[in-house]
Amino acid sequence: MEYNNILKDNNFINYDTYQKIMLTRQYNKLYRKSLEKYKDNLKIKENKKIYNLSIYKIAENFSNTMLVIINELTLYVHQDDKNINQLMLIFTKNDRLIYVGIFMFLIAIIIYFIDVTN
Repeated sequence: MEYNNILKDNNFINYDTYQKIMLTRQYNKLYRKSLEKYKDNLKIKENKKIYNLSIYKIAENFSNTMLVIINELTLYVHQDDKNINQLMLIFTKNDRLIYVGIFMFLIAIIIYFIDVTN
């Protein structure tokens, strides 16, 4: 009968090794979840891009953006400490810049038609 040393047997692990294995499993699980969440967020952000939106959604976003800009401009006007950076931030926050560009384009067309009719 042969007696093997239990501590040298590869089938048994000590507590430290067990903790390392459990931490690795937890890390891998969290990593997979965060990767899935990142891919979902990336897909949502891609669907919100201007070239993926319908005309109706662009018009809806345009009106919502203009209302928010007007609200923030009224708050800015009534502030005591005004700063040009805060004013510019109102127009460039989030995805507002594209809608500000659409607004300026519409104003330019209106001014052109007014000038042509005179």
